[in-house]
Amino acid sequence: MPNGRDATEAAARAHEAWLAEVREKLLPVRGGPCGLWERWSVVQYLEREFLPRYQKEREALEKWGRYLPAPQADHLWALGELLDFQRAQIADLVRLCKTGPAIAPVAHKFMRALECWCSEAERALAG
Repeated sequence: MPNGRDATEAAARAHEAWLAEVREKLLPVRGGPCGLWERWSVVQYLEREFLPRYQKEREALEKWGRYLPAPQADHLWALGELLDFQRAQIADLVRLCKTGPAIAPVAHKFMRALECWCSEAERALAG
């Protein structure tokens, strides 16, 4: 049976790969010019691939949250709410036909929030 350290290290490796994937998928809206279909593919990725994995992890962490110190559980919750809001904001901006320069700041913040959420989740597993 894996110990807490093994679980934390496994989560860190999984998060590292996941973060790399999300960075790559968000690339069209994080920088230079991109077309509507490229922006739309980002929305599809966030809704069809990112969201199910994120929700599964968030639900597991919420169950685990009863065993965490209140400030840490609150921080995870707040980061989760921020990710939900920013994901929806990216989708709304694309649906409103906004271009890369309008979406890029939100995409950068989304990526930073995801990095923070993953780090906080790993700290929660470490105990």
